[in-house]
Amino acid sequence: MAKNELDSLKDIFKSVDALNPDAEVLEASTLSTADEWIDTGSYALNAIISGSMYKGIPSGRITGFAGPSMAGKTLIMNKIMANAQKKGYIPVIWDSEVAVDKRSAENVGMDTSRVKYYPVETVEDCRNQMSMFLDNVIKARESNPDLKFIATIDSLGNLASAKEIKDAASGKDAADVGQRAKCLCPDTLVKTKEGIKKLKDVCEGEEVLTHLGRYRKIKNKWNVSHESYLVIKTKSGKEIKLSKEHRLLVKRENQLVYVEAQKIIQTDKLVSLAL
Repeated sequence: MAKNELDSLKDIFKSVDALNPDAEVLEASTLSTADEWIDTGSYALNAIISGSMYKGIPSGRITGFAGPSMAGKTLIMNKIMANAQKKGYIPVIWDSEVAVDKRSAENVGMDTSRVKYYPVETVEDCRNQMSMFLDNVIKARESNPDLKFIATIDSLGNLASAKEIKDAASGKDAADVGQRAKCLCPDTLVKTKEGIKKLKDVCEGEEVLTHLGRYRKIKNKWNVSHESYLVIKTKSGKEIKLSKEHRLLVKRENQLVYVEAQKIIQTDKLVSLAL
């Protein structure tokens, strides 16, 4: 449909245009025009995203990568940030999986001394931190318009939501986004500042050792029933009893990845903290 045809239909769009002053014909829109591209490190992926082997992801846009565990999403993200640095961007990472590490980032050419890293656990924390960051960037660019950042989340799928916590607390066996609640057996041993305790004996407000090697206060505690649990037995003879959807940090093919308990294979190595 040509522009003059749209003009002839202006009565249809008039009331909607009043609600959105940025409305215009796509042909003339500058909002949808990418003025810079960042190489993904893969000619094939560049071509799929941008139509050119030599472009990549567009600046000023939100780009998402989805795929199964071990598909290489973090590797692609690291390469994109390394290439973005060459164009003057400062990478900022929100990591919910402990998937981003210094060595892997440096192996693809990233200068880790110029990367800001935020470990994060919940959707709300990630949202609030990113919103504050973006507000600060907008203010900073008023005096320094050449500032450029590339912000990443790795990964959205591993962030727990407020709804997920609320559903679990109310006894529902389904978590947000159609996933079941991920749980450990009540007798699972955890390390608190007061010593080793069974999970069922830990109370809200106590500090427990997290996967990041630091102590954090428990904000919520709830009981969720499961029809059955999986039992994972390690080479040393230790057993872990947990729901099949519970994610574990493992080393697989020399990479650290989170894997659902039901997808653990015998060659995986469970990651634990040296205490």
